[in-house]
Amino acid sequence: MLKKIRERLEAFAEKLSYKHMLILAGVTSLLLSLLVYSIISKATVPAKTAESPAANMVTVVVAAEDIAPRTILKENMLKLVELPENAVPYDALTDISMVVNVPASVQIMKDDVVTERKVYADVRMAGFVGMIPPDCRAMSIKVSDVTGVAGFAQPGDYVDIMVVAGDKGDGLINSNIVLQNVLLLAVNKTGPDTYETAEAKEGNPNQSGTDGATGSVQATTRGAVDTATVAVTPRQMMELAAAAEKGTIYLVLRPYQPKNNYVFDTKYTTVNKKVGTPAYQGPPSIAPPRAASSGGSSGGSSGGVEVIRGNSSSREGR
Repeated sequence: MLKKIRERLEAFAEKLSYKHMLILAGVTSLLLSLLVYSIISKATVPAKTAESPAANMVTVVVAAEDIAPRTILKENMLKLVELPENAVPYDALTDISMVVNVPASVQIMKDDVVTERKVYADVRMAGFVGMIPPDCRAMSIKVSDVTGVAGFAQPGDYVDIMVVAGDKGDGLINSNIVLQNVLLLAVNKTGPDTYETAEAKEGNPNQSGTDGATGSVQATTRGAVDTATVAVTPRQMMELAAAAEKGTIYLVLRPYQPKNNYVFDTKYTTVNKKVGTPAYQGPPSIAPPRAASSGGSSGGSSGGVEVIRGNSSSREGR
């Protein structure tokens, strides 16, 4: 049987030309190559799959538009997308509600992942504007060391605001507490506080305040209070501006825990006694009796007591 098959193959090979043999060898090589490639691929695919499993997807918050620094984030500025876990920053935010109404700390470009470092955790961290309550506005008023509580009122304190209006010819002076429990945002001074120490000069008789042990002099210079910035509602803003035009504004510093949060008796009126009052002439004086003159008086009286009242005088008695 095998002898017959070999004889037939030899006979078939004798009939093939050299060209046919080359073609047959090429086809055989191609088939063998494809067979080897198929075997190798089936052997390596399971190993690659085990080494690179499918990446887990994570839902994160990204910017739906370009967001400028210190912009208060709104829901329409953000969106949720799914990204591979290995491509997400460690502090990426996963819930839009976590950043709504929170200011951005840096520029956030469109499609950037919103992270904890790109937003402020507290709105007060956004600078001075973050200190203003949402329903208020910041307004500055002119004060002095006297009307500004000598600089003892500091940002974060609460004050009452009083206006004193001088008389307009009617002799009346009115004072009124226009606002109560107002947040003080800032106090500006004309110059910074400075502290200097100078050595006392020997033999200088004009040097004062020296320390007998060291001979040093310490001088303290405080800047004068110039303006105060308060947080007021739009309605209070208009009331305060009108009150400033009427008279002098005073800041009244409230205690840490006031006994009464609000005072209802807020108006006081007094009379300027200098208006319409005649000059004071002093008490009436009594002159000593005069000796009768030889000519006598026109009334024929030769005695009595002369009483002086203001610019007029009269004689009383017999």
